[in-house]
Amino acid sequence: MKRKKILILNAGRAPGITFCKSLAEHVHTFELIGVERNQFSLLNACVERCYFIPPKDIDEYLKEIQKIVLQERIDLIYASKTNEELLMVSEHRDELECAVFLPSKASVRLFEDKWETYQELLRYDIPVPATFQVNSDSDIQSSLDEFGSIWLRATHGSGGNGSLPTSHFEFARAWVDSSAGWGNYTASEVLNGKTATWSAVWWEGELIVAQGRRRLYWEHSCLSPSGVSGVTGAQYTVSDPAMDEIAIEAITSLDRMPHGIISVDFTCSHEYSDPRVTEIQASRFYTSIDFLAALGLNLPLIYCSLALDIEPDLPDKPLNPLKDGSLWIKYPETLPRLTSLSEINQLVTRGGVNV
Repeated sequence: MKRKKILILNAGRAPGITFCKSLAEHVHTFELIGVERNQFSLLNACVERCYFIPPKDIDEYLKEIQKIVLQERIDLIYASKTNEELLMVSEHRDELECAVFLPSKASVRLFEDKWETYQELLRYDIPVPATFQVNSDSDIQSSLDEFGSIWLRATHGSGGNGSLPTSHFEFARAWVDSSAGWGNYTASEVLNGKTATWSAVWWEGELIVAQGRRRLYWEHSCLSPSGVSGVTGAQYTVSDPAMDEIAIEAITSLDRMPHGIISVDFTCSHEYSDPRVTEIQASRFYTSIDFLAALGLNLPLIYCSLALDIEPDLPDKPLNPLKDGSLWIKYPETLPRLTSLSEINQLVTRGGVNV
């Protein structure tokens, strides 16, 4: 069988790298080709070849992508990064002579905007942290009056973009002002910091597979004012019926025909109970998706197979097919470690480990 060609945008950055690593054992089926706009990331890409496109405006960038699609006869394009590139691929999908596996244009626009997503979730009575849009000083003051402490964040972006917890009006105002963030920031109630993720692949309204994970901590949290670095230090698999129900209701309320990757982030108010939706992430996998692939749930493989009309290898059950408690520990200078919560607890009990 002729190999299918997949073009990965931002192939040399973490989300692109782990997507490609998940497909590394399937080179007989897929030929991975990358694109990078950062010359220092070219050698990071886990692809057979990687094109360098110097930073350009988005229209020029689209033209370069179209050239590569035609030249390489690309079968599927995957935007591994949210924001501008994802929106470009989504909005111009009909101009790309290859497959995309995305929600509708309207859904991608909605999910990329955290404030618009929040308003829709609220309209459907989905549990969310109470939130104000920050258009002026009075919005900051109102949110502080309401919550005491607030969680500021930008309405667009990932990795905790613009996030800051504070109870001080002047600090909050200066933070938003320094980012030219008026109208593009929100202020929410501060919950307990326990976070979880629900990653899913959909096909024309049908949930194909989903897996829950809980985050134990952010690596390099001390380098971020909010403690959210975007780099998960440790996480473990979990089956949480409450999280399943809320995630499915949230997605299907806002998109009547979910298609492609649509996942949900949660923050909890009491330990891991009472999960609240903080955002819906469409169209790309999270950075640590290779964690699930290492356990046998290869979501990038399922995603590419569905998109390219290849029979996917699906688990026996669509919801949380992995056993609870498998633990993934990651630190930037080392390879990730796959273990379990029970094994870590045993090491602690023994007082350490012989390396």
